[in-house]
Amino acid sequence: MLEEIKGQVRQNTLLLQAIMRRENAAEVVNEEFQFPLRSMTGIKDLEDRLSNRDTQRSLEYMLLLLLLRSVFIIRATHNL
Repeated sequence: MLEEIKGQVRQNTLLLQAIMRRENAAEVVNEEFQFPLRSMTGIKDLEDRLSNRDTQRSLEYMLLLLLLRSVFIIRATHNL
């Protein structure tokens, strides 16, 4: 049981470190996009920008970081 807890702590620590290393990159990407989209113009602008593959990858990366952060918070909150 104690070894399981230690393993989980190590896993959570590594996940948090990975998120923290990528935080600066996410902040730069986050400045490019404004959410939530509040108008049809905003939706059209996002669609136009997503036609660029590099922009699409940046948004995918930002969303992945948000997902990882959410998973980490849920796991930490519920001691999973």
